[in-house]
Amino acid sequence: MNFRLKNSILFLALISIFSSCVKENTTNAGTYSGGFFISNEGAYGKGNASIDYYNYSKDSFYSNIFSKSNSIALGDVLQMLAIANNRIVAIINNSDKILFLNKTTLAIENSTSVPKPRFAFPINSTEILVSSMNGSMFVINTTSGAITKTIQTGFFTDKILKVNDKYYIEFQKMVVSSNNEQGYLIFDANLTQIEKFNTSFYPSGTLLIGTNLLATQLNDPNFTATSRITKIDLATKNLETIANGTYSPLMSFYNGELYFFANNAVNKMSPSGTITKLFDVSGVTSPYALNVIKSSGKIAICDATDYSSSGKIVIYNVNGSIYKTLNTGIAPNGILEN
Repeated sequence: MNFRLKNSILFLALISIFSSCVKENTTNAGTYSGGFFISNEGAYGKGNASIDYYNYSKDSFYSNIFSKSNSIALGDVLQMLAIANNRIVAIINNSDKILFLNKTTLAIENSTSVPKPRFAFPINSTEILVSSMNGSMFVINTTSGAITKTIQTGFFTDKILKVNDKYYIEFQKMVVSSNNEQGYLIFDANLTQIEKFNTSFYPSGTLLIGTNLLATQLNDPNFTATSRITKIDLATKNLETIANGTYSPLMSFYNGELYFFANNAVNKMSPSGTITKLFDVSGVTSPYALNVIKSSGKIAICDATDYSSSGKIVIYNVNGSIYKTLNTGIAPNGILEN
């Protein structure tokens, strides 16, 4: 190889490397908009959950922004972030608390104590419904932080969806219970339980993908059988396996299509049910969540690596080439666009 050709190849390689790396901004941005928050679960029992932020337009990355904004630690196991009633809701599972944050500065506006909270869903302009691992659900006022209603379920409840004025709440047995049921608890608009829909395994990461049509991942509570990415027809209660999955639900619904991770590849399913493999995944060791970025259509995969040290988010173009890699806090488990 001649000298000029060798230098040209080296130059192109360097361009590729620098274009895919994002320089971390060590200052506090003050306000956060035009990008996405990253929820870092942290290592269980270590109290090191955190929130990062990536700004699209500035191509800037800000780490541990909650602590920089509030001068305190976030807590132990950040389960999820949601936007509800003009606030960010942070569910910190193992700290038994929920924080209501300013949606652009992340300053704490209020908080409440809830035993082992899991997911939050807005039910009106002032309240959210929160699931938990302890056999109850809670209605909470996002302005005052007050619990206005407690609903006894007897189950470990998880993600919440609303379909045709009914609430579908994923459930499974509590750790201390001998009841092996799992599936969906169905509540009416007044939060009165009207039905219980049992599935073979417990559902996780459920998405609404069409009229009366859900996509979920069914996981074996005994961790012996393969997880199944499953389509559920709510009218007929028919369950159709789409593909084998991983224990973590790696699914996202974008532009009328279901994107999911299976067989170490990103795939998508059209409204008609046609499945297309988009690309094999590279650069990820422990995939923990998948999100299609709504503003660009690019695909972000959260990599928890070893679940005890820094993780990363790999952002892919739709052809599978790596667009950006963001080095994050411990065990990133999702993004929240704002």
